[in-house]
Amino acid sequence: MIDFLTPPSLMAKEQIESLLPRVDAIIEWAKGVKDYALEKAIEGQTYKGYKLVNSKSNRKFIDKDKVAQILLKNGYSADVIFEKKLLGITKLETILTKPKFDKLLQKQITSESSLQLVLETDPREAYIKQNNEKA
Repeated sequence: MIDFLTPPSLMAKEQIESLLPRVDAIIEWAKGVKDYALEKAIEGQTYKGYKLVNSKSNRKFIDKDKVAQILLKNGYSADVIFEKKLLGITKLETILTKPKFDKLLQKQITSESSLQLVLETDPREAYIKQNNEKA
């Protein structure tokens, strides 16, 4: 039996190996429990030690075009209320065509990824850590 309060650093390798095949299902199940409890709480169900609260709100304009129109009518210039932004890689690649994009910008592209622990049957090639590399 695994105690879910035990920090992973204190678990035996065998315990971790037995959990790994089921961890995604456990996470999905736990998320389902939280979602269901929230749904029921919104309907009026109470749970000992818990309460409903408003989450952090993010303000947003109802109609950005209307906002721009109001500001422009009130003397604010377009260069003050709008910002220019470089198009993303995919859009620029489409506009320039891939060969031209590669010729002009390939040295300006970097790719970031993170490591992920997956089943051995996953078709991706296994990551091999280099001696001087931090994972």
